[in-house]
Amino acid sequence: MTSTKEAFQLMCQNGMAAGAASAVNIAKAEAELGVLFPAQYKEFLAEFGAVLVESLEIYGLVDPVINEPPMWVDVVDVTKKLRGWEQAGTERKHLLPISDDGTGVYFFLNTAHFNNAEIWGIGPGIDEVVANCLYQFAADHLAGNLSFQ
Repeated sequence: MTSTKEAFQLMCQNGMAAGAASAVNIAKAEAELGVLFPAQYKEFLAEFGAVLVESLEIYGLVDPVINEPPMWVDVVDVTKKLRGWEQAGTERKHLLPISDDGTGVYFFLNTAHFNNAEIWGIGPGIDEVVANCLYQFAADHLAGNLSFQ
């Protein structure tokens, strides 16, 4: 039986990953944003950095030298930008944007949940948990199975 992480790794073979973020860069990003990343997101950053697969992008940490011209969205940069614009969801400083669906819905990682990767969908008429696993979120997003109530 394939785990959700193994399924995610297989999905990434059909896309692009930015490459591993170092523990030092992960710690710097946490300090700059004033949060601690959940363990699963740290694992994602350490293995993939950031990911583009079909219609899914998961923001992460990318070496600026290899990200020129920009190909991946840096979670620190996008968080600061969206906080500056007062994007819905960013008033809750424990939520970090990690993806969007292109229709005004952003997907936020709840950093108050350290042991799991609770993902919130926030946008027009939507403000709810959509997943409790980063890798399952990715699979559901790609399959069109994210549901909002």
